[in-house]
Amino acid sequence: MKGYSILFDWDGCLANTLPQWYLALKETFDELGLQANDTELLLSMQDWAHLPKYGVTNVPQFANSLYAHFYHHLDEIKLNPGAKEVLIELNDRQAKLAIVTSSPLMKLEPVLNRLEIGHLFHTLITKDDVEFLKPHPEPLHLAMNRLNALPHKTIMIGDSVVDVQAGKSADIRTIWYHPTHNAEFHDAELISELNPDNKIRHWQEVVALI
Repeated sequence: MKGYSILFDWDGCLANTLPQWYLALKETFDELGLQANDTELLLSMQDWAHLPKYGVTNVPQFANSLYAHFYHHLDEIKLNPGAKEVLIELNDRQAKLAIVTSSPLMKLEPVLNRLEIGHLFHTLITKDDVEFLKPHPEPLHLAMNRLNALPHKTIMIGDSVVDVQAGKSADIRTIWYHPTHNAEFHDAELISELNPDNKIRHWQEVVALI
């Protein structure tokens, strides 16, 4: 395990945050007087390119409202089952760990502190650190630079299309985390077509793959 660098997505991957994001999105639509059914909300959650179809004309305003609503749900966030134990084991085995997320630091840090896992990561890459978000490889490259990571010993683990795409673009190995409770939030067929190097449903599977 020593010499490996492992990049983790946060939302929906390490942390079971997708229900909270969905609720915050619904609250934001209600606040702004926008109409969307459950299917449309899920599409908007997966890809903001859909937002104009549902009446969003000011994306920065929408984002500020969304983050504000989500912030009220931070205390509800828990790690996905087995994630903390795997992080501890990987850290004990001297792997270098990083979080690479498209969320802002203000949303991430309070949860890391509450869950007492921030010390397990060598670096955090958030939307505040980069110009381009995943699926662009910039966030992954920044994490790799900070970790002095070698591409052939670096792994991206995430639950979404953009995580796998970013890993492919950065020319590193990809592991798709796809637990049953994430199924309603992601297009599994689309992610499968990207050919991630490995697929896991439980965090306990990770150690055996590295």
